[in-house]
Amino acid sequence: MSQPLGFGLIGLGAHGARYAKHLLHDVPGAKLVAVCRRNRQLGEEFARRHGINYYSDYHKLIAAPEIQAVAVVTTPNLNPDICKQAAIAGKHILLEKPMAINAAQASSIIDTAKAGGIKLMIGQTLRYNSLVQEIVKQQERVGKLFSLSLYMRAPAFALPWQDELSIAGGGAVLHMGIHMFDLVRYITKAKIKQVYCETGRIYNKYLEDGFSAILNLSNWVKVVLDCARFSNGRSGRIELVGEPGQLAGDYIQHTLQLISHGRRHDLPLPEPLHTVKQALIAFTGCVLNDEPPPITGLDGLRAVQVAEACYASNEQSKPVVVAI
Repeated sequence: MSQPLGFGLIGLGAHGARYAKHLLHDVPGAKLVAVCRRNRQLGEEFARRHGINYYSDYHKLIAAPEIQAVAVVTTPNLNPDICKQAAIAGKHILLEKPMAINAAQASSIIDTAKAGGIKLMIGQTLRYNSLVQEIVKQQERVGKLFSLSLYMRAPAFALPWQDELSIAGGGAVLHMGIHMFDLVRYITKAKIKQVYCETGRIYNKYLEDGFSAILNLSNWVKVVLDCARFSNGRSGRIELVGEPGQLAGDYIQHTLQLISHGRRHDLPLPEPLHTVKQALIAFTGCVLNDEPPPITGLDGLRAVQVAEACYASNEQSKPVVVAI
């Protein structure tokens, strides 16, 4: 494709604005052509300021002939129809996580993308964090992996829709745990076979804003997850434990240590990366070069399936097998 890949951006809230910024300035081979936002005034102002088109209806944006790909950064309840319309129109899709509010919808998105012959990539952007990438490179330093722990801390959910089940599909398990479930698979290269999960509410009226979970993997590694969306501070710790020692880092605070033989060694890290930018570059490259997406619809589905198993485990107060 000699011309830049024409993007339509569906969703221009706080997270969608990050996509817009990078598409306007930072992604070689990509061009932001149009945006869709529910708030007409803000959407029109943004489009006018940047010399692009505004649509209040995502169906019309998808139908625009100058658009070859859509980045979907909206509430997950809308994803199945947006992706269906995009696939019918032959538009490639970069879809923010969670890709759907349940596994059935996630599977339907994969099917529609396949039927439409278009590329579907899931925006599991944390894979592009430089600390996460370094841990993947360095994990042989702990030898055979016995256990993995991930901890996420963040302020309370701020938007009204994030406490509405029909729109959000879930709370911290689906909207924060989705990062963690994908990272477990990405780091260990193993399948998640069974989960035990307990959830809790601190500030949210209806949906969970915290959870703890124990996962059993196909390679017998034990995984502990702990997520709190009620802390006035952000952290994202990862610890890998093997016989020679531990590799411990924080992808928010950008630190990495090797703990071995009773000593802590601070390890150098590459500069932090803009993860949304890296995801957009990867997606643009896979479309322009006709290559497989680096994060597939199946990757997105697996994370949603683990989330569903966590909810079932919490309701039943017992471990639940992940249906993969």
